[in-house]
Amino acid sequence: MPFRGLNVQLALNDVDSASTALRNLGLDQRDLALISGLATGVQVQPDELHTLAGLVVDQKKELAALARSSTTVGSILTSLTDIGQPLDFNLEIDNQINAAAIKYKYLDYSNNTMKTADISTSRVSSWSTIGTSILYGGEVKVTGDSITLDSLGTSTAPIAKAFRAEVPTHKIGLKVNGSVEEFYAMKGIPLKFDAFFRNANFRHAVTSISDSAGIVPPVWRVTNKAGGQSYNTGDATGSIGAGSVGSPAQYSFRDSSSKARTVEFFYNPANINELGMASINLTTWTNVGLDNLRKLDISQNDFYELPKFGDSSRNGDSLAVTLEQIVLTGNNLSRAKDSAGVSIPANTQLNTLPLTLTHLTMNGVFSDSTTIDLTDYTQLTNLNMSTYYARNAQRRMTGGTVTPKTYHNATLGIVNYSIYHQPYSQLANGVCSSPRLNYLYFPWCGVNAKEGGGNITIASPVITSFISYGNSHNVVNMSGKNNLGNYIQAYSSPGSDKSLQNKFTGCSALTQIYCYASGGITGDIGTVVKDQGLTSLSTLDVRYTGVTGELRDDSFSQASALVHFRVSGGNVGSGVAAADRDFWGTTDSINNNSSNGDVFKDCGNLNWIYCYQAGNVGGPLPDFSRNPNLRGIYIYNTAINGTLPNLVNNQRLYYLRLNSSQLSGTIPTWSTNALSYVFINNNNLSGTIPALQTPYLYYLYAQSNNFSGNLPTFAGAVRLQRLYLNSNSITGYTSEALKYNTSLSIIDLSNNSLPSSAGIPLIDDLFDNYGLNPRSGVSVNLLGNNGLNRSDIVSQNEGEQSPASKLAFLEQYWTILLDAT
Repeated sequence: MPFRGLNVQLALNDVDSASTALRNLGLDQRDLALISGLATGVQVQPDELHTLAGLVVDQKKELAALARSSTTVGSILTSLTDIGQPLDFNLEIDNQINAAAIKYKYLDYSNNTMKTADISTSRVSSWSTIGTSILYGGEVKVTGDSITLDSLGTSTAPIAKAFRAEVPTHKIGLKVNGSVEEFYAMKGIPLKFDAFFRNANFRHAVTSISDSAGIVPPVWRVTNKAGGQSYNTGDATGSIGAGSVGSPAQYSFRDSSSKARTVEFFYNPANINELGMASINLTTWTNVGLDNLRKLDISQNDFYELPKFGDSSRNGDSLAVTLEQIVLTGNNLSRAKDSAGVSIPANTQLNTLPLTLTHLTMNGVFSDSTTIDLTDYTQLTNLNMSTYYARNAQRRMTGGTVTPKTYHNATLGIVNYSIYHQPYSQLANGVCSSPRLNYLYFPWCGVNAKEGGGNITIASPVITSFISYGNSHNVVNMSGKNNLGNYIQAYSSPGSDKSLQNKFTGCSALTQIYCYASGGITGDIGTVVKDQGLTSLSTLDVRYTGVTGELRDDSFSQASALVHFRVSGGNVGSGVAAADRDFWGTTDSINNNSSNGDVFKDCGNLNWIYCYQAGNVGGPLPDFSRNPNLRGIYIYNTAINGTLPNLVNNQRLYYLRLNSSQLSGTIPTWSTNALSYVFINNNNLSGTIPALQTPYLYYLYAQSNNFSGNLPTFAGAVRLQRLYLNSNSITGYTSEALKYNTSLSIIDLSNNSLPSSAGIPLIDDLFDNYGLNPRSGVSVNLLGNNGLNRSDIVSQNEGEQSPASKLAFLEQYWTILLDAT
């Protein structure tokens, strides 16, 4: 026996009593009232809660039983027809036939054929008969478009006109007493919809009509089904605009809770050009034909089958025969079934749309494995089909081979094509061959070839964006496409034609080549963009790819607009003996070009350099003196050697990471207002640390090197927050070195060679530092030094200003680690 359950989307707003509904589910809110407050003030044991709450059964066992039952019920529900889907034939309940209109089949003896007829139970005298006419109780005869009757009257009083938008839409000719008379009639005003929502934004665009008072405004009216409260946009001229297609007028409805409501739109249906009715739980569409409707947004509703907007040639109901743009996102149209209970697949439903269609958006709408063939739609320019229709909510096709097929010829074809996370292995020929393709986006589909097999090719000379993630197709040859601005092929493992070499020749508008984590993509980093005419290229990202080789002075010839350079992984720089590594081409530049490492010499806009987790990248760094716009150097875990850059001409650089490599020499006396983060730890740096003039330096990580001498003053780095100089060979402390760095939160000087004599001036400075900016949570690590210990400091204990007293005071707020002796 069919039954209905609670619709969780309606948050108990579809029931008369929320508390009663919860009790029927075994969730009695009164139980909470019985046990509330017992956590404090009352001595209650856990085994007494059953008595206090009025519970007499083991709730754990009961809930486990309910869980098993709900699982069983859930599996039964999934096999039932959706509750929003009407039954086409008989529904038998308790051996009774219940339906508003009952269809049946009968044998027509005149030609010995089976035919279908119906009984309308809403009109007890209405019967379908064999033949071309229908008789209504013998008083009305319908033959084709003609109605013959003895008298005409109404038992319902006419409804008074409420808004100016209620205007005649048709003339009806009636033969009255032998002569034809014309009667005005209004059809399709208002459009009427049953909905359920709290807030809504209704949009429209109409072709305005006028009356004696001026331009007639459209009217939206929302009426609560419970209580009958009604709200409307008003009828005065200018109360709401007419809008235009693409820039519709909007009525924003707001309420405090979700309710069942009737939504009405008052305007001549022939003048409606655009409607937007998203997120109001619509389940059915009007049967009024909107002959000039061009754009429709019915996303995030609850349609179970796509309304048949096309004409009869598309097996449609002529609901919007000139429709151009439609948004279906979030409607679960995978539930659609025909009269025999057979699922209606995406392709069948979509092909009821009118051939005027230009834009189709259907994110999270269908879930079947049939091929979607839209090649009849010669005007289709935009197609969007993602799995996600809301945050973390998705619905995807269950299988398939070819992405949705689209039309193309010498002049027509798809312009913007977006498919996300759909299970397709081949890219449709209509996309590859479209002469108008501008934007192609197909991440995480599994595409490995074009339709029918073979490497993907793009015919369009005007393509601007090619975006592919998680596919395994070839590197597409884009040479000569001078509108291409963005080429992304990330997380890709091509099976053939893997190389980036000579794939972008002449792409003068190309700003980005992004191939992150595409281990199968190959090429030579030294020549991949060289002399290719890539005059707009700003980002080259080949991190974790199969790209190999090294850079040279001319590697960015004709690519001087470079802003971001990114390489990483074990392949880059490979194929060279360790002793001969010269990834940046600096040694070659000095020895053969009388230069100083000029690979970036013409890249005046260079902002960031990334090179990490690349053990085959070796040799000295290049010259950065001609890169005044450099913001960050992010190089770590490589085999680079040589010295640190002096940054004299890099006054905008704020991030310097050169850790975990093989750099040697000393720290230059950096003097820059921009430098904020420095990571030079785990190298072979040595010498005395200079007094830095870097007032905006926040982090200095210089641990695990070979620095020696005294700890210098950091007064020139007054904003310093973290100082890591542990695991070096620092042998002394300069008085007031850390006194004025009142933002410090971490100081690590452990595992150096600080003597006992450094203890008193160091504690004095930290005490003064606290006084200048009292704060808690500071960590100071002084363990593992040569003589510096707690015992020597606390032995100086005479007076409140003694080192011992200062240390004791600081340790109330800070953590200070010292060897005991």
